[in-house]
Amino acid sequence: MKNTILLILLVIAGAVIGSLLASATGDINGLNWLAYSKQVAISPFTLKLVIVNLTFGIEFSISIAQVLFMIVAVAVYPKLKKVIAG
Repeated sequence: MKNTILLILLVIAGAVIGSLLASATGDINGLNWLAYSKQVAISPFTLKLVIVNLTFGIEFSISIAQVLFMIVAVAVYPKLKKVIAG
């Protein structure tokens, strides 16, 4: 369980750091390819019930920098797991 939480935290940290890097390099010639991103979305739909209306939808955007840093996070995971285990 502890190892799974560590992996999830590393992947989230990789995505956040990648997002920051993509934002920082978006205007720099030669590095702007890191900011290239695609958006994936499921259009919102509404479920109208008698007492409540529920709207569901999801949308996220992922950049090349985020993918690279998430791959690095997964690659670092086994080594970090050994260090933590002692």
